[in-house]
Formats: sequence, structure tokens, C-alpha cells
Amino acid sequence: MKVSTIFAAVAAFLPAVMACNGHTGGVPKAVGTKTNKAVIEVKAGQVFDGKWYRYDRGSGACGGQGEGGKL
Repeated sequence: MKVSTIFAAVAAFLPAVMACNGHTGGVPKAVGTKTNKAVIEVKAGQVFDGKWYRYDRGSGACGGQGEGGKL
């Protein structure tokens, strides 16, 4: 019983520990910036690979939107 409890605990935390080993060196740096005024739509089940770029929609792209609710 005790062995199965330990095994379950290790199995629960192992993915998080392994994820931390995936990248070393802090927050990754973008290799460049791509500007696109259109929205990038990613359909359900698809994966968007940004190729390490920072994506920007340019100034005024999000105009007319509200943030949060009324206080």
C-alpha cells in the first residue's frame, strides 16, 4: 500500500519536473517580430508553431475593445 502511494505521488509530479528540464536559460528570446493586421485563427485540434517569433498586430489593431467590467 505504501509503495503504491509513493509511486502515485512520483507519477503525479514527474511531468512537471521533466518540463522544467526542457529549456534552460530563463525566458526564451524571440528571434524577431512579425507584424500582421489580420487575426491568426487556429482551429480546434490544430497547433500554431510561432517559430520563436514575437507576433504584433500593429498600432490600433485592437481599437474599439473594452477591458474588464464596470466598477
